[in-house]
Amino acid sequence: MSGDVSEFEDFNKESHSSLPTIAGVLLIVGGVIAVVGWIVIILFSTSMTPFLSGYLKEININGTVLTERMITQMTNLLMVCGSIGSIFAMFMIVGGIASLIRKYWGFAVAGSILGILSIGPYLISTACAIIGLIMIIMSRDEFN
Repeated sequence: MSGDVSEFEDFNKESHSSLPTIAGVLLIVGGVIAVVGWIVIILFSTSMTPFLSGYLKEININGTVLTERMITQMTNLLMVCGSIGSIFAMFMIVGGIASLIRKYWGFAVAGSILGILSIGPYLISTACAIIGLIMIIMSRDEFN
């Protein structure tokens, strides 16, 4: 019987806070929001190029006529930014998984730092990454 009590006392000594779990959920949710947002931007930019090229002669912004080359450059810029943002958001998701399993503290911190740079819609993913980073740093001792 005394063996059961000591096991219970050992379990209580090793009890963990919920900070890494909350941080992991925030990072995963923020990462998914950012990936979806960047994919929408990539799809929007690629689908708008033919549309804008068809009405090229009618596009006049403050006396500046947009040329097909300018539209192509804007599309390429949005695609590059979308790809980089999606990669950062995927690292954010990996950091969230590392935080959930309470292993690889470095991956969790790196994922949340890169998540800050993912800049999802309305900065929701950036806010999730900042809050997650603070929680992960506060719970450093709980990672293996």
